[in-house]
Amino acid sequence: MKLIQNLGSWALALFALFGLCMLACKWAAAEECEAPPAPDPTVWTTQQIVLESVTQAALFVDYKQTLDIKRHQGFSETNPILGLHPSDTRVRAYFLASSILSLGIAQLLQGSSRTAFMTGEMSFELAVVKRNVGLGLTVRF
Repeated sequence: MKLIQNLGSWALALFALFGLCMLACKWAAAEECEAPPAPDPTVWTTQQIVLESVTQAALFVDYKQTLDIKRHQGFSETNPILGLHPSDTRVRAYFLASSILSLGIAQLLQGSSRTAFMTGEMSFELAVVKRNVGLGLTVRF
């Protein structure tokens, strides 16, 4: 009798374990069948955050280099919006507006269009900074 009771306990435990396994398999199968939610195109990806961060940093370096132009005899600004010899106030206003505009356009765009815009803008700004370094312009604090 004791043996039958022990077997009964084991059988009950195995039956319960089997039931739990079946439920787990059913839940797992249901999750695999459901399509993952589509990403929200208005949310910035990690790549986009990095691209815009690098762009903003390059804009800041370009700003500081532009302020350095006046220390170099014979140098003038090549950006037609700023003019040949812009005041510090004009340079500050231009780069503040550029930074805000960059963020605003990026926010309005979505998905791959945002990434393409950010990549192009970052590439342009890094090329400008590299050119300025080649000319001997520095960043002063």
